[in-house]
Amino acid sequence: MILEDEEYKNMWEWAREYINNYCIWRADEKTPKITGKEEGTWLTWEFHLKNGLLNADFCFVVSQMILHDMEKEYGSFDFQLAGMQSGSLPLLTSIPLIAEKVYGKKINAFSIKKQRNNYGLYNQLEGIINIKPVLLIDDICNTTQTLRNCVNTLIGSGCTRILDRPFVLINNTKIDKEDYETSPENYLPSQMSVVGLYGINDFTLPPIIEN
Repeated sequence: MILEDEEYKNMWEWAREYINNYCIWRADEKTPKITGKEEGTWLTWEFHLKNGLLNADFCFVVSQMILHDMEKEYGSFDFQLAGMQSGSLPLLTSIPLIAEKVYGKKINAFSIKKQRNNYGLYNQLEGIINIKPVLLIDDICNTTQTLRNCVNTLIGSGCTRILDRPFVLINNTKIDKEDYETSPENYLPSQMSVVGLYGINDFTLPPIIEN
């Protein structure tokens, strides 16, 4: 096992505090809300996980925890990692680096572009890909649409062995039942479910503005 229970517990709490203090924008009197992605929506908080994922100490800690949970879930590291640019890139770099240099475990990784290049090799995958199953990772999951796009791109590129439990730093998965029933292609296949180090309730957040 990568970590002892007490080590994992201490790392989990340290990283939670880091995210809570440095990686979340919260509404205040000066800025009570900001615009959301959807037209007419507002946010009272927003994650900025690059504040942590571009910090060496934070990446070192969360990468070890993710490795620990991956081994617990799959029993080995007989897979390769992939994720959509750009949210997954720090994890795609740090996890294999720490796996090999600290624990002597080799894990391959490659990245997926949102769109195929319109020049050169017209590639949508970057990195050296091997024949092992693919385990998807990302920094945060809200609707699973990004992960579904990864699945579609991998299948279209001939990578059909995709593991059913993708890993993310924060799992805030919300499935709109009506949308899922009419457009299931926008979500992960039903046999796939997301594993997160943290859930949304692990952090102190202001109330959501409904309109």
